[in-house]
Amino acid sequence: MKVCMIFTEGPHDVAFIRKVLTVCCSATEKTKIKLDEFPEPLASIFQEYVKNRDMQDLSLDMVQKFFLPDRVFEKGDYFIMLFYTGGKDNISLVKKFISDLKFNIKNKPDIKSDFEEEKYIFINDADDKNFEDVIISMKSSYFPIIDEDTNETYLTENDGAYYVWHGADGKGTLEDILIKLLETSNTDLLSKSESFVKESFDNLRNPSDIPTQAKQYKAILTSAGQGKSAGGSLNSILIKGKLITEDAFKGSEAVKNFVNFLNTILQ
Repeated sequence: MKVCMIFTEGPHDVAFIRKVLTVCCSATEKTKIKLDEFPEPLASIFQEYVKNRDMQDLSLDMVQKFFLPDRVFEKGDYFIMLFYTGGKDNISLVKKFISDLKFNIKNKPDIKSDFEEEKYIFINDADDKNFEDVIISMKSSYFPIIDEDTNETYLTENDGAYYVWHGADGKGTLEDILIKLLETSNTDLLSKSESFVKESFDNLRNPSDIPTQAKQYKAILTSAGQGKSAGGSLNSILIKGKLITEDAFKGSEAVKNFVNFLNTILQ
């Protein structure tokens, strides 16, 4: 079995990738999977985490969401898992998880690995940096993956693949892509939601930096989604609210670029 693990920052990143995989990549979501049905050594690792992991340094949501994948898919020969890490500050948790995985594959002969091949994808926002500089930073932040006891190197930066969300100028966030998708899906709804946000919130009226612009876009998107997913967060709206049409996904250049990236990895 070929296994691909995708690590991204937040739940709405996962929701967006889920939509791309199902709409544009013909992936099938496994919604009822149990821990013992994961390929080994993941099944053993996840069960061990649930039983014994010392999680005093983690918030409750990260105990639930990081150490278990948020979404699972099958596409051809690939078993794909989406994790959200809770942000760039939790890189050490990602490295520990991958190190545990590699340790189990190499040093526990009683656990027969089902892996034929492993792929690791890391996805971040560019924010106020150029996306190419963010990729350089990601490589040095996530790698090398080493055994904490023996200092053996399991993986280097060449073992990862990297993608950065950004707008037309090479900076920005996933929200830059989502707002364009909403514009394609429903221009009138976008206009009304944008007017509501600008009229209602002084701090979001005229964004002067990328973080504030991202907050404005997120407010517009969540406002637009309330009609079909009342009270929903952005990730809930992306999954359940049908805010963005399938035609918009399939016609977006930004989505096409991401799909091409995924197809290159998932060969």
